[in-house]
Amino acid sequence: YNPAIEAFRIAARTDKSRRIANQWINVINSDVERNKQIRLAEEAARKKRQEIEARRKESGRV
Repeated sequence: YNPAIEAFRIAARTDKSRRIANQWINVINSDVERNKQIRLAEEAARKKRQEIEARRKESGRV
């Protein structure tokens, strides 16, 4: 994503391109944040599943 953001920052230096370039930067930043949130949710779900599996093994309910 960084090369694209840099390209849009360069494009934003001109009056003609500033608005659209900034919009695309916002889209990219939103996508990066969304991907981060998805990754965190997946990690939390994986950890929870591992905890449940460990408790089942401890209780003998495998």
